[in-house]
Amino acid sequence: MKRTYTEKDIERLQDFLVAIRAAGGWSSESFGNMIGVSKSTISNMETNRVAMSKARYETIMAVLDKEIKKSKDGYLSTVVGLLADKNLSDEKLDVVKVFLIGAKMAKLPKNTILSSIKSITEK
Repeated sequence: MKRTYTEKDIERLQDFLVAIRAAGGWSSESFGNMIGVSKSTISNMETNRVAMSKARYETIMAVLDKEIKKSKDGYLSTVVGLLADKNLSDEKLDVVKVFLIGAKMAKLPKNTILSSIKSITEK
């Protein structure tokens, strides 16, 4: 089934890419390998030095869909699902993004991260 998306969806993915990588536990190099680009391309997308193309969006979402299916705990699915939540403001998404990056660095357990995300998004 073909995915429908908007320019806003592409922007959200690009803005949230570093947090998604953190949630998946992927380095920029390993994630780049998964989608067929270099780690510098990942870095350039994450820092908005280059805009994410529609083709790149589709490739990343296909890889994420595959990884979500392999995941057993729902963690990655929850994080990626935030992008699709049209009721979640950009401000809340930014708070979640910063939290996810910090949580990864602090090595917080996934269940703690998920409950914190729920708390942030329900306020």
